Amino acid sequence: NQISGNGERGIGILSFDGTITGNNFSKNGLYAIDLEGSEDVSAPGNWWGGNDPAKVVYDKRVDASRGKVAAGKESPGPLPFVWPLQSVATDTTWSGTLVVDKPTTVLLGASLNIEPGTVVEFARDTGLLVKGKLLAKGRGDGKIVFTSLQKKGPSDWKEIQLEYATGSVISDCVFEYADWGLHSHFTNLSVSDSLFRKNFGGMRFRSGPVKIQHSTFQENSIGIRAYLGNAAISGNIITGNETGIFVREKGGGLAINRNNIFDNSSYNIRIGDFNDEDVNARDNWWGNGEPVQTFFDGRNEPGIGNVLFEPYLALPVKADARVAP
Repeated sequence: NQISGNGERGIGILSFDGTITGNNFSKNGLYAIDLEGSEDVSAPGNWWGGNDPAKVVYDKRVDASRGKVAAGKESPGPLPFVWPLQSVATDTTWSGTLVVDKPTTVLLGASLNIEPGTVVEFARDTGLLVKGKLLAKGRGDGKIVFTSLQKKGPSDWKEIQLEYATGSVISDCVFEYADWGLHSHFTNLSVSDSLFRKNFGGMRFRSGPVKIQHSTFQENSIGIRAYLGNAAISGNIITGNETGIFVREKGGGLAINRNNIFDNSSYNIRIGDFNDEDVNARDNWWGNGEPVQTFFDGRNEPGIGNVLFEPYLALPVKADARVAP
């Protein structure tokens, strides 16, 4: 069980016959366990939120009339917790290590807050649909990781999809082994300081506005895909993908500036067959060689838009992208 964020106590015990084991206790207001009875309680193999059990348990060590909670050998880290529902219906916080083994929806009006350092593992054919709000704000030393339970390769799991999820924030996160790491529809979204790697696609979006900053897209088939998009893409590292950025249709609303976009095996930027608008991609660093040779646009296929890449940078941008190990 995940026993966390309760106002006073995780568990209050008057009398109990059994063992409390294999649970995560964290950030409960007063105590993880408050033992009010006089009999001892066995509680080995739990994770106590990084705390000394004696400091988050109220028992005979504080009040001699009570029994003792025998913590025994504790878990060195969070125990995997399988999310038991198909929805998140109210404001909820995830922490530790969670397993999502079924498609799950954050319902309209609900916010899912994911704490720094949390690892979310998705089983095959599962993903997260957000109709409310997703607040995934990690830290440089505590990234939030969205990954596969199998960790075998791209498309191990589906995607995190945001639908009209305005107000969502993604920062200091890692997306890996997904079909698409992040998929945004009609959402005012900020993505920063994140890593998208080993997915079929890193991120795709429709509409917006979307801001993508200081992030790395690497080892994906497609780094970023835009469709009818309104986005500012700056300060990123986009490399080692087959296609760095794919502009499917109506790319006139994109501003792709001051990024390092280089060494993508097919194209740094590919303009789609249905895109008849030029794309603003000025002031980027394209690696060595002629930038124009790294694009597929109207120069290759008349009738589609061009990549407007001049002026371009002679040296890499000092991007602030934080790459997780």
